[in-house]
Parts: sequence; C-alpha cells; structure tokens
Amino acid sequence: GGGSYDHAVGGGGGAGGYRNSFLAETSGGGGSTETPFTPVEGTTYTVTVGAGGAAGIGQSDPPAGNGVASSIAGPGLTTNQGFAGATVTSAGPNTVGSGGGGGAAEDAGTDYPGKGGDGLASSITGSAVTRGGGGGGSGQGSPVLADFPNGGSGGGGSGRAYPNDNTAFSGTGNTGGGGGGACVIAWPNPPAGQTSVGGAGGSGVVVLRLPTAIYSGTTSGSPTVSTNGLDTILLFNGSGSYTH
Repeated sequence: GGGSYDHAVGGGGGAGGYRNSFLAETSGGGGSTETPFTPVEGTTYTVTVGAGGAAGIGQSDPPAGNGVASSIAGPGLTTNQGFAGATVTSAGPNTVGSGGGGGAAEDAGTDYPGKGGDGLASSITGSAVTRGGGGGGSGQGSPVLADFPNGGSGGGGSGRAYPNDNTAFSGTGNTGGGGGGACVIAWPNPPAGQTSVGGAGGSGVVVLRLPTAIYSGTTSGSPTVSTNGLDTILLFNGSGSYTH
C-alpha cells in the first residue's frame, strides 16, 4: 500500500497488489485466479513480506512512498492487481477535496466521493478475511466530516477533514491497505508552519496453504501455523521461508 500525502488536500493511497490462487478466488483488479503454487521436495522457498509505503508530510515532493512487493518463490508482480483511484475537485466548504485510493475489488469513490475502494475477501485461512482496501481522500468540512472519507474495507486508512484533524489514518498492517489523505488546516492559506500528515501504507502478507500430508514442518521467520480440514496454513506477517 502506498502512503498518501498532502498538497492542500491529499488523495488516499492505493492498496497493495492482490494475488490469489485459492479455490478459484479472483485476484485484484478483476483479474482471474492465479496458477496454484506447486512446491518441489527439498527446495527452500523464500517468503518476502513487503513494507507499506511511507507517509507523506506536508506538501511533499515526491509524494509519499510506494509499498514494497510481497512474494514467494519469485518476484511479486506490481501491475494490474487493483482498481483505479479517483479524482475529486473541491467545490467549497463541507465537501471532499480529493479522491480516495483504489482497492483490490473496486474503484475509489464507488460508494461515495472520496471513499477508498474496497478490498477482496479470501477464505484461504479458513474464514473470510478482506484485504487490500484503498485509503480515503481528504477534504474540508464541518464536524460531521470528522472521520470522512473512510478507507475501503480491507485495511484502508481513513482520510481526515479540516477543521477536525490534519493527521490521517494509516493502512492496517498485513493487509496491504492504502493510507488516508490529509488536509492542511485553513487551506488555501495555512498558518506559518502548519502542515499535515498522510497515512502510511499497510504492510503485506503471504499465505501458503498445502495438504498436511505433505507439509514438512520446516520454516523460518515464525509464520503462524494452523490447520483447516486436511490442510496446513502458513501465514507470513513477516519475511521468512518454507522448506518443502
């Protein structure tokens, strides 16, 4: 997930890319399911969990940072895994001033202007978990906009609206959620030294599910290990490896 930044009113960060091959569940951006991963006996597979993008502060240039790709047994793809962000133009008081970030399941602004796109749910861990939500945009408004616009479901951080706060929420860790956008107080003429802080992107996650009958039990990086039916599930919230 990319962190968002401020330039008067900052846009929300896009969610991290989303790839999936479990039970024909779709990948991000409307993509088809991926080819299942087939481990080879005696081989160690390195798992990389990418960090979220850094938050932007003030009128930063370049704006915030991109997230780092997560991967197993090969580089993570970085394109065509999410939906588009949105552009929203401020139209005066009590309005959204910027667009949200795209999510794994939908474009930003699908539900209402400024809202981050929702993420995708997967049941690979045994129960449905939604990840890959886009960050909410920012804007100006009365107190009714205190936590508006919201981030997308699946870890997207909410944006913040003037005059309530100038620090946005970060994307949730291990969801790839995008960070929320922030707004300078009293834009377009902020007081001297006034700045705003966009939300950072949430880190990624790698989940490996395989039949318990062939699970070797040899891992590094302390993944969370659980079982569901006849399968063993390795949940990597940090980098590590699995030796088959």
